[in-house]
Amino acid sequence: MRGRVSTLERLVKKSVLEQFKNFDPYLVASFYESTNSDYVAVNAIKHVLANPPEKDDKWAYNLWGVILMKHKFYDIAVNKFNKALLLDNTFFLPYFNLGQIAILDSNYSYAIENFNKALKSNKTFERAYIGIASTYKKRKKLDSALFYIDKSLELNDKFIQGHYEKGEIYFIMGDTIAALESLDKVLELDNTHVGSYYILATIKLFQKKMSSARQLIARAYQLDKTNIQVAKFYQHCLKADGDTTSALKVQKELDLLPISKSIDLYTSQILEERLIH
Repeated sequence: MRGRVSTLERLVKKSVLEQFKNFDPYLVASFYESTNSDYVAVNAIKHVLANPPEKDDKWAYNLWGVILMKHKFYDIAVNKFNKALLLDNTFFLPYFNLGQIAILDSNYSYAIENFNKALKSNKTFERAYIGIASTYKKRKKLDSALFYIDKSLELNDKFIQGHYEKGEIYFIMGDTIAALESLDKVLELDNTHVGSYYILATIKLFQKKMSSARQLIARAYQLDKTNIQVAKFYQHCLKADGDTTSALKVQKELDLLPISKSIDLYTSQILEERLIH
């Protein structure tokens, strides 16, 4: 009986999505991108761009660029973002994404230029302030980075990324109390935030509080077993506690990760032509 219900659920979902595609293909593209179904998302994007009305074209080009960035096709992503800006040179998202690519190229002046253009078009876009903060962090200008993170939090005091970036910078600066305050705020807002558990566990390790460190990193590991840094840290804590059986189990999980990565690479090569053209 359960098998029949599952089949019916799949058919209903497929029917709804087909109707939704005809109604608003851009939203369908966004849905599929959010679930990492990038090939299907690009098909929906192409449907947007090939059919009137053109109201979503700039959003479609930007989303296409985001998908290409995800697969590290940066040059072609830049082309898509620029196409979006040709349609509307006040559109804030392509500027933000161009800024992110500029950071990867270590072109920090150009990155800040684009983040500022994003803010000029959308003064309440807190992620652009985080973009500026990231460029200063890369340049080891941590006080300037904190200034722009605070700007983002002035706009939205529940902005998780802002609190996390602030905690990370305080940790780098050696201000443990301020780091703990920011990271605790993150976990109040989202108790599944892996990065916060990782840094908190590191702080506890430095304080020689091994039991607390192990609990925190165990939580991070349960949330994301594909994070190599988290897995190795957890394995270290297990070994320190003499739990060699659990440490060996983590190692077996680690040994499987390169296989997953090679599958991802192979899949990326297969989809390359479909994602770009």
